[in-house]
Amino acid sequence: MAVPPPTAPLPLENPEAVPISSKFSVQTQDGVTTYFHYWEPIFCHAEGDRGGLRMAAVQLAELDGVKQVAVAKALQIAPVTLNRWVQVYREHGTEGLDRLRPPRRRTALNLEQQQRAADLLHAERSLRSVALELDVNRETLRQYRLSGSLPEPQAAEPAAVVAAEPEVAAEPEVAEVAAEPEVAAEADAPGALERTARDARDAAATMGRATRDVAGRVAASLGLGGVRTPRFEHLAAVPWGGLLVLLPTLLQNGLLRRVDLLPALRRAFYNVADVLLLLAFLLLARQHTAQSLARQAPGEWGALLGLDRVPDVKTFRAKLHELAADGPAVSAWHAALAADWLQADPEVAATVCFDGHVQTYSGQGHLARHFVSRQNACLPAAASYWMNALGGQPFLCLHVDVDKGLIQALRDDLLPQLRDQGCLPREGADLTELGAGPPALTVVFDREGWSPALFAELERDGVACLTWRKGAKEPWPRSWFTAHDVQVAVPGGQRHASVMLAERPLKWKLQGGGTVELREIRRLDERGGQVAMVTTHRHWSTAEVAGAMLARWSHENYFRVMKQDFGLDRLPEYVVEPMDPDSTVPNPERRRLERLIDDLDGTRVRRHEQARQATARGAAAVAAQ
Repeated sequence: MAVPPPTAPLPLENPEAVPISSKFSVQTQDGVTTYFHYWEPIFCHAEGDRGGLRMAAVQLAELDGVKQVAVAKALQIAPVTLNRWVQVYREHGTEGLDRLRPPRRRTALNLEQQQRAADLLHAERSLRSVALELDVNRETLRQYRLSGSLPEPQAAEPAAVVAAEPEVAAEPEVAEVAAEPEVAAEADAPGALERTARDARDAAATMGRATRDVAGRVAASLGLGGVRTPRFEHLAAVPWGGLLVLLPTLLQNGLLRRVDLLPALRRAFYNVADVLLLLAFLLLARQHTAQSLARQAPGEWGALLGLDRVPDVKTFRAKLHELAADGPAVSAWHAALAADWLQADPEVAATVCFDGHVQTYSGQGHLARHFVSRQNACLPAAASYWMNALGGQPFLCLHVDVDKGLIQALRDDLLPQLRDQGCLPREGADLTELGAGPPALTVVFDREGWSPALFAELERDGVACLTWRKGAKEPWPRSWFTAHDVQVAVPGGQRHASVMLAERPLKWKLQGGGTVELREIRRLDERGGQVAMVTTHRHWSTAEVAGAMLARWSHENYFRVMKQDFGLDRLPEYVVEPMDPDSTVPNPERRRLERLIDDLDGTRVRRHEQARQATARGAAAVAAQ
């Protein structure tokens, strides 16, 4: 017996509707949007009714088994917009949906709308009425008119001309003359050039975007460019225009004072001053790399420099490479600026902080590894040493190819350069002599520079040292500490603090024989801990020594701010250069042994101190008996 074929099931949904889920669908036909539950229509609204669309979309999105993404796709709504509608509905109900802002008006006009706007404005219609008729933003229409982007109005119909002849013929010359002053007044009215007009002007440049100084660029390409005076215009709404407020500060700090020491750029439209100012403005705008210039409008940044535009990224990188290629010239420029800053305020420059900073490297080259304290690891990095005032003001930065450590950098790099610049006498007074005056320079550094031999060497050269002491473990009696009013240098001034301090002399025996006399000062903190510091400065009071040591944190804060806001840890590029084959590097095994010797020296000093204290206690006990 033959089995009849199975009967096809009845369709449960409208095949002409757009499916939303297995149960719901939507269809727009004849200007009406209808929503179906299977075959049954459950809701409808006019095609352009935004209120009905919101209500239907929210109701569907709130049903079980219906996903918001499917509703947004079927109704052609952005998922973010639908989610916002749902949140408003949950908080405020249907009244909240009615209070939602209307859709934004268009901010651009097509060619047909531009022609229509020109005709309506020529017919003396107001901006507001024309914007409402075209459904565009009023400010957009105003910018189109100011920039001259609107086309010429079309000629009137012949019938309209004939109808207007009797009135025009009555006083043709008067009507024409009366219209001229109004147009001239609008054209000659003083006012700043708006951003839209500038963009249109930059786009129309013949040699590329915003290249309006054609004569200057052609002359520069032929090697005929001379000294160019920046030319500033009356502009409105210039991005980053507030950077010009900092221009006097940059010039006062000497950004362009020693430009003659840098190599001149070869046959270029942009000179050294343009490159330095652009680099300074980019850093102040928190744009840390040259690549960030690709995201900026070249004409707008050119307005800040008095140019038609700034160079593109490739050209800007080439200029920086050309400047950096002459290492001696750049070093001379750095040294000259440092000398100006140090000699401008000798009192502030008499006490400086000296510390190293490493910039981690993640390129393909093989760089020496440095210990990065903030990551507690040894990583490939480039090293530099900074000399700042106690308040954090930077004076000098020394980039080193091979990091020999802070002690060697202080002895071999910093002091010779200060002597060459005339900021430090070549033969300083020996501070160990009786009746010696104050030191010519006081250097504050952290424990990395701990070396009693270095202290003795610098003291004989007239330089005092101040640092934390290593190996200070035996606590002093709390009765030794007294409150002192300490002045701590901070950026822009001083702050006062009450600190518990105690002091006593310390005589340290050197490995090669001899001793160095130090002043050991300890600070008692709120938790009862004691922090020890030593110095060879014999003219400061206890409070002054503590204030100078505590001010070293301004140096650390300077690094923190520079890393966060100015990209100090970002290397300009990841290209490596071969190192000088004659340069020497410290032996890691020697460093390990030196650290071991320092630890043993510290242990020896502590044992001697413990023996001295035990002898004193024994003598006191015998005397008491």
